Amino acid sequence: MDLWGKTVLVLSVPIMLWFFCLYPAYSQEPNYCHDKQAWQEWDALVAKYPHDMDIQMLHAVRIGLCKKN
Repeated sequence: MDLWGKTVLVLSVPIMLWFFCLYPAYSQEPNYCHDKQAWQEWDALVAKYPHDMDIQMLHAVRIGLCKKN
């Protein structure tokens, strides 16, 4: 490996570590699983359209993801 390759490697590793390890901690978005108003909206939507399987599946996925969180 030539000098240019080593330089790129030495500079890129800390940048990648920062991006993958530190950056996500600074860019946390709000957790909608704890938003009571959002849950009320979903519950109202599910009650309003009980036979709409797309809404029912999205609601189930939301519940599953929030339980896993």
